[in-house]
Amino acid sequence: MAACPRCARPIALPGPRCLYCGSDLSGIAAPPPPPEPTAAAPARALVVLELHAAPPEALAAALGLSPLESTRRAEHGGFHLHRVASPEDADTEARRLATMGLVAWLIPEAEMLTTARPRLVRGGGFAAGALVLEVGGETLRVGSPDLLLVVRGPIVRQYQPGLDLKRLRTATLEDGYRFHLHLTAEGPPLELDPGDFEFAPRVAAYGSSRLVIAGWLDELRARVPLDDDFRRQPPALAPESVSRGALGMVEALRPSPARGASERLVLDNVAQFRAHSALRALVERRRRAQDQVGAG
Repeated sequence: MAACPRCARPIALPGPRCLYCGSDLSGIAAPPPPPEPTAAAPARALVVLELHAAPPEALAAALGLSPLESTRRAEHGGFHLHRVASPEDADTEARRLATMGLVAWLIPEAEMLTTARPRLVRGGGFAAGALVLEVGGETLRVGSPDLLLVVRGPIVRQYQPGLDLKRLRTATLEDGYRFHLHLTAEGPPLELDPGDFEFAPRVAAYGSSRLVIAGWLDELRARVPLDDDFRRQPPALAPESVSRGALGMVEALRPSPARGASERLVLDNVAQFRAHSALRALVERRRRAQDQVGAG
C-alpha cells in the first residue's frame, strides 16, 4: 500500500490530500479497490487483558515490558486489548496468560461489533428515581436495577488538516461527550449525546446538559460500575461521515471549489469510544455470569 511522503502513514482512502496530515498526494497512485468478497471473513476473537491488580512481574514477563512500564500499567488498571486472532490462537494465548497469573477475557469479534452499534437516545428526563428516555420512537424507563454498566468519555472533534495552515489554526470545533448505558438485558447500549439531547418539558436543565445527565446517572448507579477510562486513551480519529458508509467518506474527501472551512472533512473518535464501551460491557457481562456461577 502506498504511503504519504510526509507522515509515512498508509493511504487508506483515495483523495487529493492525506487524511492525517493534509499533504498533497497528487502523483501518488491511489490504493487499489478492495477485492470483491468471495466468502465470509474468518471468525476472530479478541484477547482482553485485565490490568487491575495485575502483578507487575507477570505483566513484564508475559508482554515483554520493562519493570517501569509494567508497574505503570498495573497502577493504571483498566483493560487492554492484547491480541486479535483466530478463536483457537486467542484461546491458547488466554490460557498462556492465565498460567502467568493474569486475567484475560475472550470476546468474539462479531459480538463486539454488534455491541458497538448503539441505540441513539434523542431526549428524555428523570422522574421518580428513573430515566425516561425517547429511543427510536418508543419511551424506555431505565432504573438502577436495569443497569449493568455506565461508560462515559470525551469526544475529540477536529477538521482534517488542510493546505491552508493559517486557516486551520483558527478553525476549531467544539469537542463532545458521550454516555453509554448498558442494560442488564442483552443488547446494544443506549447512547446519550449531551450536545444533541432534547430535554422533556418541565425538566430543570439549567447550565451544562452534560452535568445534568451526569447528575441523573449519579443518582442511579449507586451499585452500578462506572467506566471512565476512555479519557486516558489517545484519540484515534476517523471521518465523522463514517456512519454514511464508504461512499460518504469518499465523497467527503472529494475536492470542491466552493468548499470552505465549515465544509472540510470532520474527524472524531466516536467509533473508538463505541468499541471501548462494547469491550468493557462484554467483559462485565462475563464477569457477572462467572460470579453467579461461583455463588451458585
